[in-house]
Amino acid sequence: MRHKLLFILLAAGLLFSWGWFYQDSLAHMVTVWSNSKTYEHCFLVLPIALWLAYQQRDEVLTSQIQPSPLFASFIVAPALLWIVGKLFSIAFFEHVAAIVALQVVVITLLGKQISQRLWFPIFFLLFAVPFGEELIPYLQQVTADLAITLLHISNVPAYRDDLYIYIPTGTFFVAEACSGIRFLISTVTLGFIIAYLQFSSWWGRLSFIALATLVPIIANGIRAWGIVYLGYISDMKVAAGADHLVYGWVFFSIVTLIVVFAGIVFGRKRSSFHYHDNSKKTASTASASVYLLSLSLFLSLQFVAAFGYQQWLQSNADTVQSTLPVASQWLSNVWHHLTYQGQP
Repeated sequence: MRHKLLFILLAAGLLFSWGWFYQDSLAHMVTVWSNSKTYEHCFLVLPIALWLAYQQRDEVLTSQIQPSPLFASFIVAPALLWIVGKLFSIAFFEHVAAIVALQVVVITLLGKQISQRLWFPIFFLLFAVPFGEELIPYLQQVTADLAITLLHISNVPAYRDDLYIYIPTGTFFVAEACSGIRFLISTVTLGFIIAYLQFSSWWGRLSFIALATLVPIIANGIRAWGIVYLGYISDMKVAAGADHLVYGWVFFSIVTLIVVFAGIVFGRKRSSFHYHDNSKKTASTASASVYLLSLSLFLSLQFVAAFGYQQWLQSNADTVQSTLPVASQWLSNVWHHLTYQGQP
């Protein structure tokens, strides 16, 4: 009992020190998550990491916690990186330093044996670092390359000038929102989870991660081609404005589900889990599959709903602006009435 109390006090002290030292960087990181739709998935990283760790609770509970004081010396590396980030105003360095420092603290507290069993949940915390928007210009070029190539293959007269694609019925521009960065980051993140849960070999895991990286890039090029092609055959009556965003995210949702199914069908349960009987193994495998499908479906529906609602607001901006004052006055009258009725 005494040892448990000492461990709890040590863990609380280290985690508090970590949070206090990196509080500004953590607050900025959460602000980035909140203000950028590209990084909204980062809010799910910690819950997913905890869920992955919970799946190995039997192994962890049967292992002895042996804190590793020597490993704590590695805390110097993220601290130096954080200082460099502060000096040169590089937020990415600060964010990476904060997460790596947390990983060092966790490994120090749990020790080598348990940390080896929980290596992926600990590693997965790195996905909380908002990173990827730097790839947008390159993804725009790749998307334009794929779109113009597919247009020529489908015999659509098209001309490209940098990120502009000209067809007889109109002009399309591969904007930042069309780069596919959100889809790429979310699919790669999901790909790491599936690779860990469904594949037993490192070769299988790395191959699936590579697949989860290439598929969204190629799919985004196909999406761009499909939008332009629809605009060509419909004389720009469809696939313009809000339509192409909604169509695009429906397409992305289908691709995401295909990637998840591929991981479930072709992957095999990783060997680091130990089961006492086949019924537990089957139940655990089914549980993981249902979780992956639910997670991917949730993300897909979230994307479609968010973009559909955003585009509806933009297309009905005048109506919304004219309605808000009326609604505000109505709520004010209701509140005044309730307040008046509630007075003694």
